[in-house]
Amino acid sequence: MSSGYSVSAMDKVSRRTLVSYTLGAAGDNFIFIMIVTFLMMYYTDYVGLPAQTVGTLFLVTRIWDTASDLIWGVLIDNTHTRYGKFKPYLVLGATVGSIALFATFSVPDISLQGKVIYAYITYFLLSTAFTCFDVPLFALATVVTKDPQQRNRLVFTTRSGAMVGQWIASLITIPLLLIFKDNWSMVAGCYALFFFATAMLTVANVKENYITGNKERHSASLYLWLIKHNRPLVILMGFWICFNFVISARVGFGLYYFKYLFHSEAAMATFLGASTFVTVIGAVFATVFVRRLGKKKLCMGSAILLGSACCLLWFVTLLPVSWAIILHCIPNFFLGILGVTLGGMLPDTIEYNEWKNGKRAEGMIFSLNMFQLKFSGAVGGALTGFILAWVGYIPNVEQTTTAANGINIAFTLLPGALFISMSFLLIRYELIESHCEEIVMALRERTTE
Repeated sequence: MSSGYSVSAMDKVSRRTLVSYTLGAAGDNFIFIMIVTFLMMYYTDYVGLPAQTVGTLFLVTRIWDTASDLIWGVLIDNTHTRYGKFKPYLVLGATVGSIALFATFSVPDISLQGKVIYAYITYFLLSTAFTCFDVPLFALATVVTKDPQQRNRLVFTTRSGAMVGQWIASLITIPLLLIFKDNWSMVAGCYALFFFATAMLTVANVKENYITGNKERHSASLYLWLIKHNRPLVILMGFWICFNFVISARVGFGLYYFKYLFHSEAAMATFLGASTFVTVIGAVFATVFVRRLGKKKLCMGSAILLGSACCLLWFVTLLPVSWAIILHCIPNFFLGILGVTLGGMLPDTIEYNEWKNGKRAEGMIFSLNMFQLKFSGAVGGALTGFILAWVGYIPNVEQTTTAANGINIAFTLLPGALFISMSFLLIRYELIESHCEEIVMALRERTTE
């Protein structure tokens, strides 16, 4: 599709920018994987915290985390320094986050009450620092280039790099634990150093070419205004809420599924590596499929196929573990497509808001989206602990039939049904490719008037 104008030198994304930005996203997702995949099991099986206590911890901490998203959005959009509006927060989030990651996975051997208090403090700090870094990291793409083709290239490549980071972290964490003899502090320390190094690389090499907003000030009331006046953003967030809720719960149950239904921690490690690799493959193929189908159709079709695959996997427990690992990787192909494509759709809502309503507010739109992501993730993560407690899960013993069936349902049938249902939310989403291109052209004409 022809864009109707040539790409300016400032809009063209260099290889140095692309590589640095992608590495920053990969390092960011090392933190993400440690939180969403391993933290629950670390707390229950290594620290000795009850599953219900961990579920409550996740819910309470993430309630604050969701609120802090909105605070960061206002701060970012009201920040105007000679270093840019995003980079000061990238430096702050990377510094505090790397320290907090190490502390979170270093719970001392003290009383149960002391462990709970320590977990609340360190996880609270880690979640806050992660938000401080994550919101400006992905909002940064909106000020690197305004060319829609270059921005799609930047966003899709960066999101794919983020999934590569998830895959590597999923693949090497359990082997590293074997090497370090279950020393989670050592593993977290290595990841913290990698995260900090890649973050500083992004800060050094990714330029904020478009400082928008003319230093206008935004108040928190703009969030309600966005919800009322930006329908594409609301529809996209509604879909993303369902998506992230289901993924958080499914990821949480994945470790328990292979450990207790197939009695193999080796299978658990193999599944993490293989499934995340398939997710990366899906992310790479998304760049091909999106040219043929467009982002909206690609999201809807992927959600239906993903849900159907999950439902069929209810019967996998009757098969050998090797087949179970292979078949459970299938949904992750569509998961990779969805994750990257959704990330590419969010900047379109920013351009739409500037075109339709005269307000850009990159930081607040990304933080509002992060708010709903954290909220849905908090509910999904807490639900993991509550369902485990409800079905009678007991760590490190043979599970009852009720507990085993509960884990199986939560890993297959429940997410499958929700994935299929949520695809219909995008029917009224209006930002198809041709409309987005018209919006960008109109905005360029405004700046030249």
